Amino acid sequence: MRLVLAYPPQINNYYIPRPRGRYISPQGKSFRDLVYWSVREQDGAQGLTGRLRVTLHFTLPDKRRRDLDNVLKPLFDALGAAGVYEDDSQIDELHVTREIGKKPGKTVIDIEVIQ
Repeated sequence: MRLVLAYPPQINNYYIPRPRGRYISPQGKSFRDLVYWSVREQDGAQGLTGRLRVTLHFTLPDKRRRDLDNVLKPLFDALGAAGVYEDDSQIDELHVTREIGKKPGKTVIDIEVIQ
């Protein structure tokens, strides 16, 4: 399955810490909704079970320095919320690449069930 999505928000912008836990920010909710509708528009598989191999290619929207690991959790949580898989703990293999400075920024995701 291949999905093309917007560039995800950083983990620092996705969650808001509060005294009783952390909550998804308005920016995080907007990204989650975008992923949900993008999955349905692109006829993305849903309810994948078993062990998964995920390949991600990020095209960053600008040349700012960024840590790739800061966008993984928001992306994986949004894919889970969209029903692509049950939980991101199913991911056994992960390959991540990036390309710097190509507006507007995007994410290409390939997900395979490992046999």
